[in-house]
Amino acid sequence: MEDRAISAQEKSFRKAVFGYLEDAVNKTPDDRLRQSLLSNLEALRSGLSVDGTTNVDLFSLFQTHGPKETTTPTPTPTPTTEKEDEFAKYIELLNKKGYFNGTEVGTPQYEARLDKAKQRFAAKYVKNPEQHKDAGNEFVRKGSFKEALTEYTLAIEGEPNNAIYYANRGFAYQKLNNHEQAIADLDKAISLNPNYAKAYPRLASCYLSLGNVPKAIEATDKGLSIEPANEALLKMKSELNALQQLPNMANLNPGEMPFNVPPGMPGMPNFFELMNNPEIVAMASQLVQNNPEIMNFARQVAENPQMIQQLFSSLGGVPPNASNNNNDM
Repeated sequence: MEDRAISAQEKSFRKAVFGYLEDAVNKTPDDRLRQSLLSNLEALRSGLSVDGTTNVDLFSLFQTHGPKETTTPTPTPTPTTEKEDEFAKYIELLNKKGYFNGTEVGTPQYEARLDKAKQRFAAKYVKNPEQHKDAGNEFVRKGSFKEALTEYTLAIEGEPNNAIYYANRGFAYQKLNNHEQAIADLDKAISLNPNYAKAYPRLASCYLSLGNVPKAIEATDKGLSIEPANEALLKMKSELNALQQLPNMANLNPGEMPFNVPPGMPGMPNFFELMNNPEIVAMASQLVQNNPEIMNFARQVAENPQMIQQLFSSLGGVPPNASNNNNDM
């Protein structure tokens, strides 16, 4: 028996406790266990001098005033890279499996489990930069240049000072006809490793596609100074030489042409305006670069300017060596 006096509030609470326990025991499906628990519960009630029942709903009081049920929220950081997005999905999966049960965000226990999760993710799911580069190369072989861009970008994020990764991404941009971005990546590759010869023919090709022949020549010459026997650079040099040997028609007036030009025909565009249009020049440069037959023709013309006179004659122009003083138009 207890010696101390018990307040009416405490008596009411004890009655509520025993009322709750008795209700829980009565729900036990095992008859023998239920009878045993009730017997022990009655002995405890008698020993604590708890008599009668109370109208207090102990469980409702607990729900209202007791500790709140907590769940571990899934971290949802705004992904800035594909890796972070994949990691967020990995954490979400761990939450569903109960990996973080019993811990709260920010506690040492939670952080310890999060660190283990990061290690597992890194070991199982994350490629190293070289693996991303290899994956990008495989996409290039398949002609999937957008996917290659993603892999090369991930390689660069993992190792931002690797010239090869920038040069490879520049090549992917080049294949997607984004020559400006390709030039930026190739310039970065060269700044990181000026002796990386493979970047120079790609850079020259991009400049040539944009119609910037002087910069294409500059890139080619720099590359050949590093690797004189580079086949891609030697081929580019040969193509650029052929272009240089063609008459510079964009800077000539009609009276200064090295061959006879047919008089203007109704409905035909002004030849000299076309030759001074940078977009037309770029288009012509790319056409010549990408078509071996046209490049061979350009070389033949460079070696024999009379072919141009014959071409214009066949189109109905002024025959070779004929006067160009026709003022009837």
